[in-house]
Amino acid sequence: MTEEEEKDDEAAEEKPPETPEEATAQSSFNQQQTINVNNPVFGSNVSIGLLHALSAKLSRATGSVDQDDVTNALKHFVRPEGFPDAALRLAHDRVVVLCGATGIGKRSSALALLREVTDEALFMLAPQIPLAELVKYDYKAECGYLVIDRVVAPEAVESDFEWRLLRDRLADQRAYLVVTTSITQAGVTESISHLAWRPPNAARVLRVYWPEEWPEEHQETLSNALRSADRVSDVVDLALRLREGESPDIAVSHFDASMRAQVDTWFETASDGQVLEVATLAFTLGVDERHFESAMALLRTTMRKHMPEAEAEVSSPAAVTLPRIRGQLAENTLVTTSVLPTDLGTRGALLFAMSGYHQHVLSALWRGMDVRFWDTLRDWLDLIVVRPVYEQRVAMGLARLAYAALDEVLPTLDHWAGGQRGTAGQRAAVYTLWFMAYVDSLSPAALQIATKWITQGRPTQRWAAAMTFSGHLGVRYPHEAVNVLWQLCVQSHTVAGDVEMVFGELFSTLVGETRDAGIVLSTLAGKAERFIRPGARPHLCSVAARTVLAALAVRDARTKRVAVLNYLTDFPDRIGVVGGLFAKVLVHRPVRLRAMHALQAILEDLHKNAERPEDVVSALGHALANGFDDEGERNALEREFPIVVARKNKNIGSIVTALINALKIITD
Repeated sequence: MTEEEEKDDEAAEEKPPETPEEATAQSSFNQQQTINVNNPVFGSNVSIGLLHALSAKLSRATGSVDQDDVTNALKHFVRPEGFPDAALRLAHDRVVVLCGATGIGKRSSALALLREVTDEALFMLAPQIPLAELVKYDYKAECGYLVIDRVVAPEAVESDFEWRLLRDRLADQRAYLVVTTSITQAGVTESISHLAWRPPNAARVLRVYWPEEWPEEHQETLSNALRSADRVSDVVDLALRLREGESPDIAVSHFDASMRAQVDTWFETASDGQVLEVATLAFTLGVDERHFESAMALLRTTMRKHMPEAEAEVSSPAAVTLPRIRGQLAENTLVTTSVLPTDLGTRGALLFAMSGYHQHVLSALWRGMDVRFWDTLRDWLDLIVVRPVYEQRVAMGLARLAYAALDEVLPTLDHWAGGQRGTAGQRAAVYTLWFMAYVDSLSPAALQIATKWITQGRPTQRWAAAMTFSGHLGVRYPHEAVNVLWQLCVQSHTVAGDVEMVFGELFSTLVGETRDAGIVLSTLAGKAERFIRPGARPHLCSVAARTVLAALAVRDARTKRVAVLNYLTDFPDRIGVVGGLFAKVLVHRPVRLRAMHALQAILEDLHKNAERPEDVVSALGHALANGFDDEGERNALEREFPIVVARKNKNIGSIVTALINALKIITD
């Protein structure tokens, strides 16, 4: 037994759930495996504005940086002021820290800086990596490393001495590192440059993306808009709208700064009733009139506990009453009603008049309302989250609110992930972190929250975190997801049920959404090699076998095909890894029959869907044969597998024969 295996096996003894209520919520959630990225809320059929924030494809935030991503990021890159000095400091010290607000182009600047000093591979490290781990990290010579939107734990104290150690480590290993952080004021150390970063000149960015001559009658409009720009993405969006032929007046109205000003102006004259309307809409976006009115009525009722005087004012004869809400909404310039088709006709869907209003409404509410309002809102969300129609919309609203007030959102997420609002609350907590994963400035916080649930949370919170990592947060941080999920599987006392299934969910998600599913298989291949062998600890052997089998057996929720076949379609050269994993689980007797059934499911899938199934089956058979260490195991599979298949009377005899024939051939 190696020291590393001993560490992996440092799991506590089996313990029951901490409370009966927790056990009930945990068991129920374990039975309702409905949370996955193929849930309709994340599908292409959502066209009501609910997912404007998710319009861009979610990309991996750790691991190697694809050269195409670098090329695209730097294709229209405009150097901000201070770039030459930062490049010189990076070349000399091998590490710089870019400090500034979100959305000013720090990631592109970091990539550009690294390309100034190296042409070798670039790698992204986890945003929550401690300084001590950066000091000990094994860097590759001449390669570049990034830590984007680095998160520092509140209790962490980082000394100038540690930064000097990091600088010396990078020098010894001849590597380069750029760190970005959302801290707006640059910190000062004696050793490492912490630079106050600024966005590039907005006019130059606009001209790079839209090189046309500015119409004389619109020059003032464009100039004023660019002076107010505080995000590079806004300028890029403006350029794209202008390229598509939009009038500058219309294009400028979509500027984030412009929408923020419109919302702030609106709040100056809005009635209390109108404020309640937009507060309700912020957490019920896209519902029909009936569900909106019900939610708003419940918000008013909840107000009586915390703000009785405000409720009296809102309920006065001059205020809006239920029969007139729909007519009154027409006067609210921040709100619009869209008409959506349904199976039986059409329905209304309440939206913000411009999608950007959503964020700024929540920010304005946070700036203007006191604790009684937020206590009211927290209680109200507790009530509506258990109703399916609101569940995912509440999650979107919380993710938006997290951008303005993350600390206000955290207690609600902890509360729901702990099971206090049942499985609906747990799902909403998971959805919230998934939505946050799509926002560059929030994804590190989502990672930190989910990791804390797994490492320090109660069993119900650990399970919610596991589901979070098996979906969009796992897409964003696949390496971290694999590591924390493995630890969760090893510590089997932390969650009731077959927690190994989350590996299958993560693998299926990565196959469907990215090209990173190989990270799961490579990790499991390493675990299988270490633990599925004679002499390994039985517990670790069992965990490794079950997690491998979960990945091999999982089906794509959309196509219902075996996910590993979809993976092999894109990466046929990885069939050796798949065959080796099957060989490992087939020799582990407790899961042998399940492994045979998983192999049978693959053959049935190929028989039904592949044009030339025998070709894939033969390649898989050769890989299986090479994966067995014992010829006796291979011979046993040749005898037993046809019997297992025959029990179900599946008409796949020719494919089974092709597999058995391939098993007889061992290649180098």
